[in-house]
Amino acid sequence: MIQYFKIIEHQTIEIDTPEAGSWVNVLPPLKQEEFTELSESLDIPIDFLKDSLDIDERSRYEVDDNVKLIVIKTPTENNSFNDSDAFFITIPICIILTHNQIVTVNSFENEAIKSF
Repeated sequence: MIQYFKIIEHQTIEIDTPEAGSWVNVLPPLKQEEFTELSESLDIPIDFLKDSLDIDERSRYEVDDNVKLIVIKTPTENNSFNDSDAFFITIPICIILTHNQIVTVNSFENEAIKSF
């Protein structure tokens, strides 16, 4: 699912299509067609969009053709049914900075992004 947001009069408002200065938020359920469309329309390497799908993805910073990728790991509650598992795990969030947009990609629901 893809959401588009823009700050208008100090409020974050959901919009229908990406505009200059907008925030594009990609969250589950994730579809290959959406990644391909975003990659082509926003001129983002497709690998940048898919990097958050790997739960073991490491935190890092990359630049490719002036598109910047920031991968961070954020804590989230572990919904495992096994009592011996940790209460929290870390999951990757990809933040992609283009000339005109900020794109975030989450492979799991994330409370940090929801609060924005």
